[in-house]
Amino acid sequence: MLVLSRRTGQTIVIDQDIKITVVRTKSGSVRLGIDAPRDVPVQRGELRPLVGQGYVAMDGDGRVECGERSGAV
Repeated sequence: MLVLSRRTGQTIVIDQDIKITVVRTKSGSVRLGIDAPRDVPVQRGELRPLVGQGYVAMDGDGRVECGERSGAV
């Protein structure tokens, strides 16, 4: 894992076409802006285990779509 320090307004570029910008930091929280091609999936880490299980999915615009759960929980 590469660990970098960035300040508000600074960016990180990955593979020439993915740009991550630190938009704001406040009270231990960091707000990031991610500029990536539409065909590159960008998901929040806590949602990744849920994607594909039938009740949480990300559409191409990065919106979360929720559906009915199937089976026992």
